[in-house]
Amino acid sequence: MIVASASAPYERNTLRGFADLELGGHERPRVFPKLSNRRPRYPVLSFVLGSWRNVMSLGKRKSSTGNSFMPLLKFDARVGRFYLEQRVQTSNGWEKQQTDITDRFRAVFDLANAKRGWLKFPRGAPPETVLVPAGEDPGEAPSEDHKEGFRVLVQVDGVVHEFMSTSVGAWNAVNALHDVYIREAPKHPSEAPEVALHDIVERRYTSGTSFEPSFIITQWVPRPDERKQRSHADLDDEAKISFLDD
Repeated sequence: MIVASASAPYERNTLRGFADLELGGHERPRVFPKLSNRRPRYPVLSFVLGSWRNVMSLGKRKSSTGNSFMPLLKFDARVGRFYLEQRVQTSNGWEKQQTDITDRFRAVFDLANAKRGWLKFPRGAPPETVLVPAGEDPGEAPSEDHKEGFRVLVQVDGVVHEFMSTSVGAWNAVNALHDVYIREAPKHPSEAPEVALHDIVERRYTSGTSFEPSFIITQWVPRPDERKQRSHADLDDEAKISFLDD
């Protein structure tokens, strides 16, 4: 059992900066002369040779479907809690659903593909990121609204979540965990660390109070075979595909 704490001595290796389904082709409906002046009863159907046949009237879809968003792991440094966040479809459309997992936190971290860089979280829009592999220099911030942060994929309850944060506390915790990973990984080829929450410490700064977690590696587990799972996975359910190598 290995504890990764930003406040405890450890071998320094600063965060090495963490890691369509296209619808069928459009078919032009065939219209016979004797029916050319009549409006079809159903706009997406055409009458061909005495039988009704589906016709794709919208063409090829380029964007992802509404339920293809990867679920998130979030840390709220203001209160020191971890949440899983996913999009669920309700009668009012797509809405965010959060589940507090602080008291049962356990996740497999894909630290081999951890990334660092600049993150911006526009209100009501997807994050804007400039990321590089851990250990590389992301350069200067692309704007004043971008903040330094990290991105790493984690598997919680068998489902892959995206963990991105600009919190100093989260950065320190993942940085310490990543240092332990770098030191121990050679002993565990083709494996990834299963991580539990060791502690959450309150920090007081001139700007206010913040919370900082620390992680503990409980065991090493085989890395999921992404290629094997992808061959059996639904393309609209990529969140259930294991770690995606960049």
